[in-house]
Amino acid sequence: MKILFYGDSNTYGFDPREYGGGRYPRGVRWTGRLAAAEPGWEIINRGLNGRQVPDIRRTVVRQQVEAMLRAELPLDLTAVMLGTNDLLLTADPDAAETVARMEALLTFLQEEFPEMALLLIAPPLLFRGPDEVWDPAFPPAQFRRWQAESESLNQGYRQLAERLGIRFCDSGDWGIAMGFDLVHFSEAGHAEFARRIAEELKKALEY
Repeated sequence: MKILFYGDSNTYGFDPREYGGGRYPRGVRWTGRLAAAEPGWEIINRGLNGRQVPDIRRTVVRQQVEAMLRAELPLDLTAVMLGTNDLLLTADPDAAETVARMEALLTFLQEEFPEMALLLIAPPLLFRGPDEVWDPAFPPAQFRRWQAESESLNQGYRQLAERLGIRFCDSGDWGIAMGFDLVHFSEAGHAEFARRIAEELKKALEY
């Protein structure tokens, strides 16, 4: 099986503990753990720090996404886990807008790559942890807003997947351990995510 993961820093394997940012070793990252646990699967990591749901309506963006996937064909499945940065990188997060961009992306993928299975992964919920670790530069109300929109995003993704008839899993229900910033996976979080996503992939691929 050849599987591509299209995501943001938590797919890339960003390590928040390093000054200026770093990357967990391959053996720590969930994609690396998955590849080691399932040697019959070819795992392609297309995670990028800061990536948001691409606006597929823009011609240049559509061409970039299509070229990335065509370069890896044939693919048995492409899994998409995006949306965290769409909420986090603004003081006025809008889950509904993010879901609409995701719908445009997934519809495009269904039309352009009809033989390729799709899996939509709702990301872990934002800022689930003790209040005292939150950045004091932001008022508590802002964190509550991010939390609420994060929950709305995952609910919207579930409904979207049902509407489009594609596989879905909600990693917000998995209790993934996060680093001190409550945004990026800890090492333990990567291990748990690898275990849980392997289960979901076997269902999706009827493996």
